[in-house]
Amino acid sequence: MIKQVKQELIALSSSQMANYSHKLIPNSLPILGVSIPNIRKLAKKFCKLDFRGIIEEYDSSSFELQMLVGIIIATAPLSLEERFTYLNEFIPKICDWAVCDCLVNSLKCCKDHLRETLDFILKYKTSQKEFEVRFLVVMLLNYYINE
Repeated sequence: MIKQVKQELIALSSSQMANYSHKLIPNSLPILGVSIPNIRKLAKKFCKLDFRGIIEEYDSSSFELQMLVGIIIATAPLSLEERFTYLNEFIPKICDWAVCDCLVNSLKCCKDHLRETLDFILKYKTSQKEFEVRFLVVMLLNYYINE
């Protein structure tokens, strides 16, 4: 399944988008050049298929693949426990701001589970890893700071 995912990402890629993305995200994984709207469409498609296989087989071979898997984890029909399990494995692999922020923005399901989500994210408050800390801060900003 992951081979099909990679082929679809490559089919949607463009060198112009890759150059643009590389300027915005200079320290990311290799960039294929697929737009975020196209990645979201693929995630929606794969959430109807064997998305668990994709999550479990995924490697960090490209920025877009990591972004896709993050969106799948955030939006797939999963129990809260299962989502947190996948997030525990995924968050330490994040290596740029764009994947981190897009993941947080996609975790809209957390609005319905604020207490449980807060318990989950607070473990990152003592992390020394840049994007684990960023995940915590952006989650707090997006879902817990209000008027």
